[in-house]
Amino acid sequence: MSKVVEFKYHHSTTPTIENRKVLPTPPKYSQVREREYLLPDEVNRIIKAAKNVGRHGHRDMTMV
Repeated sequence: MSKVVEFKYHHSTTPTIENRKVLPTPPKYSQVREREYLLPDEVNRIIKAAKNVGRHGHRDMTMV
């Protein structure tokens, strides 16, 4: 307990009157992407790719 250091300088911030810049609101998801899902053809391609890559292909294919 003898190595406990006492904080001598405590810096407190005082409130200011200045206005800050407001960050712009992010765009809605529908404006960024046209859809939020995969088509069946895209899912089948992902399953085939997962099956053929790496040594745990069957596991990865099953997880998709």
